[in-house]
Amino acid sequence: MACAAVTHALGTPFNFWDDPLVLFACDRIRETTKSWKPPGREAVRGELLLLNYNTKMEKNIAALKKSPTSLVLACLETGPCFTMAPMFNVLAHGVHCPSCVLEVMNCAGHLAKGGSKNASYLAEGVILVMRKLDPDRAIIYINRWDGASNVQLAGKIIEKMFPRCTSLWGYEHLCSLICKDDQLMPEVVVLTLWHYVLYNWYCSGSRQRIHAVFRKMSRLMNEGMYVGLDRHAGTQMAGVPIALLHDL
Repeated sequence: MACAAVTHALGTPFNFWDDPLVLFACDRIRETTKSWKPPGREAVRGELLLLNYNTKMEKNIAALKKSPTSLVLACLETGPCFTMAPMFNVLAHGVHCPSCVLEVMNCAGHLAKGGSKNASYLAEGVILVMRKLDPDRAIIYINRWDGASNVQLAGKIIEKMFPRCTSLWGYEHLCSLICKDDQLMPEVVVLTLWHYVLYNWYCSGSRQRIHAVFRKMSRLMNEGMYVGLDRHAGTQMAGVPIALLHDL
């Protein structure tokens, strides 16, 4: 009953108490004495956060280095993802570590001084991370970049510093530009307008009676499952075409 009260009061998922981390914490709490007290928020956001971070990073780096000849680095530019802060992520994955965040570069200070997220600046930051992970330049063999022109050139700079490494370029930005041009076609403009109208009337919930009838009929026609229109995100790359294709 106490667990259910925590779930209901704090709005945690109903499967919260099945999570392995929660069960692990409960097992450790059982091993403590009656004098034990939960840590305060200052400790949780301070020394304990740093302790968990260092422990996890040591474990991930050891797993990455476990395979001596196969390590892939993924470099992703995430401008608006963290409260509109100019960030740059450096991730890695290998045979024994499917995913690991090595560094989150905050470029705000550099930009505030008049700098820019050009190729040399990004390459310098990524090279520092690579030298810590691979000082002998022997295990990192692929750099994957998210496709913008500045990071594509940064990959070429890194190839000069790490001759064994090959840079791969993602086409997300290019596809986004192509889809942006396609959205200006009159036919696509009409489809986009109809998508807005239909979603607004039937799926947004702003017209409650119509939305309730639509949900009821959708469940009747789809074996109890509600199927509606996709709400596209204007900030997503090719958000409108993706929503239209899902609807079709």
